[in-house]
Amino acid sequence: MEPSNPFEAGLVHPDSYQIWQPDNTDNAFIFFIIYRNFLKKCIESIDKAGEFYTQSKEWYYTINAPVLDAPKQYSGKEIIQLKRLSGSLYNRMYDRLSKQDQFYLIIMKLKPFIEKVYKSIDDAHINYFQRKDFYFTFIPPLDFFDNNVTPAKNYSAKQIMIITSYAKKLNEMNIPFPEPIYWKVKQAIIDASEFYTF
Repeated sequence: MEPSNPFEAGLVHPDSYQIWQPDNTDNAFIFFIIYRNFLKKCIESIDKAGEFYTQSKEWYYTINAPVLDAPKQYSGKEIIQLKRLSGSLYNRMYDRLSKQDQFYLIIMKLKPFIEKVYKSIDDAHINYFQRKDFYFTFIPPLDFFDNNVTPAKNYSAKQIMIITSYAKKLNEMNIPFPEPIYWKVKQAIIDASEFYTF
């Protein structure tokens, strides 16, 4: 039986996107492709901070994400101190931090996931050209995506090639940087409490 979706069948040519419309999970995957440079710099800054800190050298990194009101510069020492908090995300201490610190902590927590996504994309390209089977299960992180709306999805090497090619035709205006779910929930609680205040 032929698959009904040409994308699932791997029959969609990268120049004929009108056949395939990305779903929520595809858009989450595309987000990681579009923001690859930004996210890679963020996670590399964590390693560099530790490296320069152990060498007693001064080093600075400025984080400036589209969901932040203003950029913030961190010294290597500040990044190390912030990293120590990353194991206790979403507690009372987290609420006392600036939005920049909260966002950076989320990226620190997601570092292994982000590295895995980019390694999988690179491996998919290699395996595609070597005509080897390759599959990657993309599970959108709960920090940014609701898994009821954006469920996990399997991608073959060919599908990853198609999605990567599609993402290159987009920009940050097409796929905006998602606001962390924690911020949305917290704002909803604040709005509800203001609504019910007599």
